Amino acid sequence: MIARLILDVSEGNWVIGWLFFQREIVQELVKFLKSKLPEVGGEDWWNTYVLAQLSPYQVHRVGTQQNLGDLDLAALLQVALASCDEFVANGHASDQYIDVLQKIKRIRNRHAHAPADGYKPAIEARDLEDSAELIDIIGSNTDLSLRLKQASAEFRASMAKKKKTSSSNSADDTSEVSDGNYLGLKSPSPKSPEKSLSNTTYLGMDFGTSTTVVSAAVHKDGRVQMQPLTLEQPDQYGVPTRSHLVNSVIAYLNGRLVFGREAYRQRSLLHEGRNVFSSFKMKLGVDLGPSYPESAVRSGVMKSGIKIESAQDAAKAFFQFIRQAVGSAIASEKVPDKTQWCVSVPASFEANQRRDLEDALREGGISEGDVALIDEPNAAFLSYLFEAAQGQADNRLLDALRTRPVNVLVYDFGAGTCDVSILQLEIGAGGIESRNRAVSRFTALGGDDFDRALAREVLLPQLCEASSDATPSQRDIEERLIPRLQPSAELLKIRLLEHVQNKGMVTVTAMRRASDLRVTSSDIEPFSIGPDRYELPSPGASLSDLADALEPYVKLPAPFDDRIPHVFAPVRDALEKSGLIAEDLDAVLFIGGSSENPIVREAVMKGLGCEVEAIIPSDLRSHVSKGAALHSYWFNGCGFDFIQPITSEPILAIAKGGQATTIIPASTPLPTSKEFNDDLIVQVGGQSKVEIPICVSSAEKLLGVLTIEAPDDAGFEVGSKVRLSVGITREKILEIEAQIGSRIAKTAILNPLANHPLTEAETSLLKAKQEFNRVLYENHGRPPVGAVITFASAAAAAGDHRQAAEMYQKAEQIDPKRNFAVNITYNYAMAGMHHLSEIWARKTYQREPSAVSAYNLGSGPIDWQATI
Repeated sequence: MIARLILDVSEGNWVIGWLFFQREIVQELVKFLKSKLPEVGGEDWWNTYVLAQLSPYQVHRVGTQQNLGDLDLAALLQVALASCDEFVANGHASDQYIDVLQKIKRIRNRHAHAPADGYKPAIEARDLEDSAELIDIIGSNTDLSLRLKQASAEFRASMAKKKKTSSSNSADDTSEVSDGNYLGLKSPSPKSPEKSLSNTTYLGMDFGTSTTVVSAAVHKDGRVQMQPLTLEQPDQYGVPTRSHLVNSVIAYLNGRLVFGREAYRQRSLLHEGRNVFSSFKMKLGVDLGPSYPESAVRSGVMKSGIKIESAQDAAKAFFQFIRQAVGSAIASEKVPDKTQWCVSVPASFEANQRRDLEDALREGGISEGDVALIDEPNAAFLSYLFEAAQGQADNRLLDALRTRPVNVLVYDFGAGTCDVSILQLEIGAGGIESRNRAVSRFTALGGDDFDRALAREVLLPQLCEASSDATPSQRDIEERLIPRLQPSAELLKIRLLEHVQNKGMVTVTAMRRASDLRVTSSDIEPFSIGPDRYELPSPGASLSDLADALEPYVKLPAPFDDRIPHVFAPVRDALEKSGLIAEDLDAVLFIGGSSENPIVREAVMKGLGCEVEAIIPSDLRSHVSKGAALHSYWFNGCGFDFIQPITSEPILAIAKGGQATTIIPASTPLPTSKEFNDDLIVQVGGQSKVEIPICVSSAEKLLGVLTIEAPDDAGFEVGSKVRLSVGITREKILEIEAQIGSRIAKTAILNPLANHPLTEAETSLLKAKQEFNRVLYENHGRPPVGAVITFASAAAAAGDHRQAAEMYQKAEQIDPKRNFAVNITYNYAMAGMHHLSEIWARKTYQREPSAVSAYNLGSGPIDWQATI
């Protein structure tokens, strides 16, 4: 333990480490909370802010004595985080209080599982500085704050001495950072004076499925630094919450739109798609008609002109709120109000998704022209390199880079997507050079999937038991009940994972072997869907429940069927594309809020099957935005591009007969130059037009159709060559044109029905849903019976028999003269719902008594599969 309390940062130079101060930090936090919690919580403060945050064991330990001193640092931080919003709102702490508490939580967790010889001096120095910031904010002990800062300064002085010695011994030491020299690169300079940091603020936005962060590149203390902006997020009454973390949620409350923290808080009380809108990032680039056919925010409702009828509408409105909040933050920071943006996107986002995002950014006022985009893994890696070179992060990777090229796998796991990039670094003539080797295919898997699994498998049965008279349809479950339960499921997951992390658990087996911890969240208030009324007092989940929800996504070995979501699948895909094996990797850099889950990290590292260094940044949530801000300055201001992006999937042209021709291979560096391909020819003479489908990855993912009209009635001649001019911009926007003789056509990128390959039956079902959403919107939530029947038939053909049965029931409700009893009986039986099938078999006989219906009724459950 002494080796971790007092660290030898250089030969013979001993410095006090963070663990030495932990007890004093606990004492000061206890004093602060004890003095302020009764003010914000009233007489019930102990139950509301303390006992409600603790495990059963901790509750038993502290009892009713109301002594915060009985809690360890981990428990104290849970209490502090539960009350932090109220502390800031009541003026007991500054806006930075919430962010600093999160930092201290990560510091505590890191040191609780530290190696025997402790951490590198750079990490210790930063941890001490962050702890001093907490002491300054709670204003309790100036002496402790000074001693923390002094210890940090001693670490940094020892680092500087060591670095100076190392530099004098080796002229090739590229890890040294001085003003105007970044990452061992020749310093990029602004293209013109007006592009300098003194005239322009360069912003980076990490637009996430669940959380958005905006950072700014600023000139501070003689060097470029990236800092997250604290953004105001007003509630329906105009009272703001201030945080650099902005929930990607919009809510319609009492005739007013709110975004961020307040919208997220209200989400469990509202109806997804009607008066609350979340995870809209994942719906970009898909055409299923109006994304929100039952939206309360239709065109003409808001005086501001804002409408939310589609995912793109929601993204546009969200960006308008972000732009306004950033404007206020810039004014308070006293930095230039002229801005240039860079926005991070999943590396595997395809042309249709990127185009929808760019359109929403422009319409939301983020940018008037082209928007600089950077792949999220690249932004995170850029941020890591920058911090490592400045001594703010572990620089072992840079140490290895001095002797050889290194390969890094960046694992970006957020709320909605799982993105993997593999990058190679080496030292060239200009310093460190980097290139993409591979990008995984688009994988719609994230922390939201864990929340939905917990909601479906654990909370939904609790809700149905508490609402015994309710009989929800499958559509109600998928579109109303699961979204209503998901916020509670997320809160339960977070609280259980805090326990998992505090106890050092890394597998679902360890979770099941641990104590049967169960946590609860606030009541789900009563609500109605049609005639059914639902409520759920104290929704809860145990460690075993969470283990069951996580297991399909983390169990090893990972399935080889890419249609089965698994946290390791994108890793395997990226390795295959790169031509590397796991042993060729030097490190795995984890980013994204869902990478905080230790069970996920362990599954990824074990899946590799060899020893590879895992790098976990101190702040997983703002890491990407910082890298985007740095890229914004370098790219927009200096014309410098550190990491060249590549394509994630091949682009294909489909010729007659269904033959696919690759026109842009996967892993092609961007931007591409337009090149002509003469491999396609007209095979049938006399055609008045030639259509060439353009697809990504496979023939089942259509991006657009090139249609070339013949110049005259004779049509095209047999053997005419079709010349394709294909290019992709740096932002991965596809540009294609086809030429036959003098006739030229350009493609319009289509939004597919889904962002993954579809079977013919799935395509038919989604087309029917597309039409159903359209008529549902046009008829204000009351679809005509014909659209319902078409949807039901398509669902049956696609094998979604429960949905088919329920839609046929809906058709009977709309038009009581219709009789679909046989269809309903059959589809419920095929769905394995024999109780409902028997009920409808009885109705079939009652409506039309016959030998067949009597036989079906009398023979019990029917094996329809055996009869067709």
